[in-house]
Amino acid sequence: MSPSTYRYGNIPEGAKISITQLEYEHARKNKIPVRVYLTDDEFSCPPKVTDEIRERIIEFRSLLSKKHMCSYFSTPEGLYDKLALDLKQFPVPPYIAHPYPLQANFTGREQERKMLTGWLTGDPHPMLSVIAIGGMGKTALTWYWLMEDILGSDEQPRKIVWWSFYDYESSFGRFLKKAIEYFCDDAVDWDSLESTRDQMEFLYKILCNNRFLLVLDGIERVLRAYYNLGSPYQGDEIKEDERGDFRACIEPNCGMFLQWLASGNLRTKTLLTSRLYPKELDELAGCLRKDLTQMDKEDAVEFFHR
Repeated sequence: MSPSTYRYGNIPEGAKISITQLEYEHARKNKIPVRVYLTDDEFSCPPKVTDEIRERIIEFRSLLSKKHMCSYFSTPEGLYDKLALDLKQFPVPPYIAHPYPLQANFTGREQERKMLTGWLTGDPHPMLSVIAIGGMGKTALTWYWLMEDILGSDEQPRKIVWWSFYDYESSFGRFLKKAIEYFCDDAVDWDSLESTRDQMEFLYKILCNNRFLLVLDGIERVLRAYYNLGSPYQGDEIKEDERGDFRACIEPNCGMFLQWLASGNLRTKTLLTSRLYPKELDELAGCLRKDLTQMDKEDAVEFFHR
């Protein structure tokens, strides 16, 4: 939280900016979400306590206004009311179940990242599927976008889950339990959630009522074509069938839950990455599909320069 009033703040010895601005820059550098509250023209500023370094205040306020969606207040009581409301929606640390080891030379995909941000912030589709063959950088793109473009930004949802089905212990059942534990603000009564269907319905209700982000990486691992012990080493050549069952989820409950996430009036957005488009999502209006292609020429040139 960064309230800005009529004083620039104390400047530590040897520093060029105030403690307030130092804290702000530390938060930005470390991807800590920032919410800014500025006084409006009606705020009463006692002349005796107004900072002499007025131009520094104006400069700092201008910086905050350009970088963030600011909230304005004219009284201490007004600030309190805004804080009380906003704290309920303030982002908490994301649950990264399976961190992705991003290579140091990742670059480009500017257009795809803008597309992802546009979908998260303004597109009505509750689900987006990024589809491409192995090695095209689906996971790298979504991971980089999440870490660099979303975390710490004004667009960061209150809660985020990153779940990768590439992990050996990342079954659908385990996902349900971990997601419920994280997304639920209260203690979970597991005795009332004995069946998989009970857990699905409980989690879905939470996701319907809250602006969260759910990232499901490597969805092909729960599909028939890749559901085996050798799937980590399996290429893109698979046995297809006329009905498309090779793209169906091996667990019916998993397929049903994907359909739920792409249907209804969900406030939560779900981002999928997969080599194959799940059959259960065919012709669903709530799922937007993005087929990842080769990098733009400019991105490729920058990649090789690195």
